[in-house]
Amino acid sequence: MSACPIEVVALDIYGTVLAFDDHDYSCPPRKGLADFLDNCDRRRIKVVTSSDGFTPNVKNDLLIAFKLVTKRIIDPEEQEKMRKRLCLERFDGFFQMDQGSKDFSVIIGHYDIAPGQLLVIGDNFYKDICGAAKLGAMTIQCPMYGIDQGREWDFAMVDLDN
Repeated sequence: MSACPIEVVALDIYGTVLAFDDHDYSCPPRKGLADFLDNCDRRRIKVVTSSDGFTPNVKNDLLIAFKLVTKRIIDPEEQEKMRKRLCLERFDGFFQMDQGSKDFSVIIGHYDIAPGQLLVIGDNFYKDICGAAKLGAMTIQCPMYGIDQGREWDFAMVDLDN
């Protein structure tokens, strides 16, 4: 296995991690998120958010979604394990990005990394992918996650070696 050049992963939240149109929290965080966060931890990759949403709202929505997932687990021991796997503490930072094409140089500068050491995962080509690619960051565009679409995409399948 080759050395992993990724130092930081920036996750868009609405449409990528959480369903964009889920105002009553009926959709769980996107499939495989806990496994993805575990994989990043094992590799000592920092995970941050890169949302154009207001940071307190992002934190609140993630917190509610994570709590709903753990409540659905019947076994108290498994529930506690999931509570540790899906929590705000798994994120190293919360970056509020401008509307429009996001400027990922803020994250690159904050962590003092080369652009190629940043992986950006988002659903919006113009907001998430274009700005990151212009800087030389690695990108993964996932389908938009909403009430009626994007459920098949799985964070656990993200390859952090390439």
